[in-house]
Amino acid sequence: MPRRKKETILSECKYQVIGMDMLAAALPALERAELDMNFL
Repeated sequence: MPRRKKETILSECKYQVIGMDMLAAALPALERAELDMNFL
């Protein structure tokens, strides 16, 4: 269920990078930055 919610948020959100960053908020800063850069 959480995975589906994540996919729905990212597919419908016009601010996908912000959504991705919010989903990664619990990760250490370096991992979070790497995820953000991979997403772009």
